[in-house]
Amino acid sequence: MDSRYLAGMLAIALVVTLGCGGGSGVERNTITGTVTYEGKPVPHGKIRFEPDREKGGSGPQGLAVITDGEYSTDDLAGKGVVSGPMKVAIEGYPSKEPMIPLMFPIYRDTIDVSPDNLVFDFSISKQPKQEEN
Repeated sequence: MDSRYLAGMLAIALVVTLGCGGGSGVERNTITGTVTYEGKPVPHGKIRFEPDREKGGSGPQGLAVITDGEYSTDDLAGKGVVSGPMKVAIEGYPSKEPMIPLMFPIYRDTIDVSPDNLVFDFSISKQPKQEEN
């Protein structure tokens, strides 16, 4: 066999084994849950999980797509969530069609992710979330 062919195959195998990120060593958790608006499943949307650096969070951002009121960070390869305090931003749309306006203003919340706490349900209403004192 041609040595360039073997080198190319080895490079492909290495990328597949390590992934495109090169194996960052950051352990990510699969987060799942539901998102409702006014008691009904959000048809389509996205959730961004960002480490809350003000509370000591660190690491990469996590992402999930909402489909029929459910989401899982496992749906997007490599976009799980690191453990620790997270800021959450949720966008909800009435359908997958582009240029559809948001169903509600971007919803923001905070959560604390740990290997023992991986399911988060979000219930969004027209009433603004009450701040805890």
